Amino acid sequence: MWRPWSDESWSEENPNAWLPFRYSANDDVRSVNTSGSNFWLADASFLRLKFLNVAYNVPNRLYKKYLNNVRFYASGSNLFVISKFNKKFYDPEMNGGTAFPIVKSFNAGVSVTF
Repeated sequence: MWRPWSDESWSEENPNAWLPFRYSANDDVRSVNTSGSNFWLADASFLRLKFLNVAYNVPNRLYKKYLNNVRFYASGSNLFVISKFNKKFYDPEMNGGTAFPIVKSFNAGVSVTF
């Protein structure tokens, strides 16, 4: 996330950059402009598939002599996000880009009842 600040920020060598010049607390700059600006506002709308559960109950005519029920299932969480924001910055639900990334999770199994 910080690479654009070094590669795409304004400098004398890069006057057409889309990011302003980056000041740092370590630069001995006494007055950094902290005024509010709409430059930093971005459309962070997104669509995320949070949970998906899929299951299939096998017809009992195939096993009714030996088993009561057979079920296959699969589930996943945080499978994808559609957003212009996270292509350039970070996941929109990451609390300002400083939180731990949202993790994908997959589960699958078989449930057999005797």
